[in-house]
Amino acid sequence: MRNILLILFIPKLFALASCEQDNPKPDTIIKTNFSIEGKEYLATHTNIYLTNYGKVIESFGDNFQIYIVLSDVFSTSFEITDTLTGASEKKARSILKIGNEYHFSTAGSIALDNSNKTGALEISFGNTHIKDGSLQFDSIMNRPIIDFTRISGIDIIGEPTSIKDTNDWIIRSDYHAIERLIFNEPSETFQTKEMHIAGFPNPFYYDLFLYFDLSQDEQLDLFLVNENFEIEKEFLRVQAQANNIAHLLNNPDYTGLYYRLYYRIYSEDANYYGSGDLKFSSTPIYN
Repeated sequence: MRNILLILFIPKLFALASCEQDNPKPDTIIKTNFSIEGKEYLATHTNIYLTNYGKVIESFGDNFQIYIVLSDVFSTSFEITDTLTGASEKKARSILKIGNEYHFSTAGSIALDNSNKTGALEISFGNTHIKDGSLQFDSIMNRPIIDFTRISGIDIIGEPTSIKDTNDWIIRSDYHAIERLIFNEPSETFQTKEMHIAGFPNPFYYDLFLYFDLSQDEQLDLFLVNENFEIEKEFLRVQAQANNIAHLLNNPDYTGLYYRLYYRIYSEDANYYGSGDLKFSSTPIYN
């Protein structure tokens, strides 16, 4: 019985081999690629993340990563700008990591062909220039590149109402490359220390109260960022002095949505960084 099965199977193998010869696979697969100072870079994978605000392109290959934030959903051509805000249209920002060095975009342009899932880019990062850049999207994600929805629930008097997200409201040392666009921070490592930080209530409807256990000489910057990594609001050089800070953040466009509040603390010995996720309530949550 085994011999009969083997005899019947052999012709199938020959048939498969014959089909493969009749339909050979292409020698090359088109991938995202570009040139920097005569050196060619070829991506192993390129993703595009779609949000309600725009798009984020992620591409990576041997010893490099590049992230590009596009300011709106429908445009096909974008100009590089220094700061990307929630009101930006047809604008873009980019961060390039080569080895252990980070480079922030200073000029350039992006063009997309959405129907063919392709694009072209020419970007300057100071003295580093991407030339003849070609985009080829391997995956399209209908979600943000980073999830802002894991909020640490807290009521108006600062009492927790849910399990705390351990990455929220602390000084962090680990960051996704795209988060560096908020601070323009090229350092490979971030300093960390213990500090009491809180944002409440969360979700909130009108006022957000913040607590930073800072010394009298320390100041901080605050950046409210949407899921497309565009800055909606910023508060620079705030003096907290270990007291609660109240910020008025009511805006009909924010209602029911999730955001992330990034902070940079200026101290004598170092600068410290962190963030907390927030939800804007669609209804009043306290009287």
